[in-house]
Amino acid sequence: MLIIAEKENPKLDLKLGSGYKIPFNEKFDIVLASLVVHYLKDWDKMFKEVGRVLKSRGYLIFSTGNPVAEARKKIKVGNKEISVLDNYFNEGKIYGKWKDNKGNKMKMSSYHKTYETIIKTIVKNNFEIVDYKDCFPIKKAKKLFPEDYAEYSRKPFFCVWKIKKK
Repeated sequence: MLIIAEKENPKLDLKLGSGYKIPFNEKFDIVLASLVVHYLKDWDKMFKEVGRVLKSRGYLIFSTGNPVAEARKKIKVGNKEISVLDNYFNEGKIYGKWKDNKGNKMKMSSYHKTYETIIKTIVKNNFEIVDYKDCFPIKKAKKLFPEDYAEYSRKPFFCVWKIKKK
């Protein structure tokens, strides 16, 4: 993704790091973590590290699985499969079923947190919430991926947070 971003935005100075150890001593205006943080168990450690490399009043923009969507479970009702909310308050490691590019099934782990835990962790780590967005699919996805669009336009699977370092 970084190679694509550099190719499409040659004037930007883009850097790559990990959630717990960002290998830079310089200060940044913005840190972007797209669909990364839910793979990290210790968000306090991640926020501390991001705070270390952000300028004062700098932004962290991160997307993650929507906490409500993460707590869903599929059940069969008659000949139809539906999603129901299940175990929202049970925080910790969860597993999703993924397919690789060859169609092989695999388990992928991530860490579920409630909205309460996310908000309190943000505030505790000296950040303030600037904006929040429940993700909704773009219009052209309706034609390209009609089944996914039908499901993703009914409930939020992902969310984006924009927070500012105090």
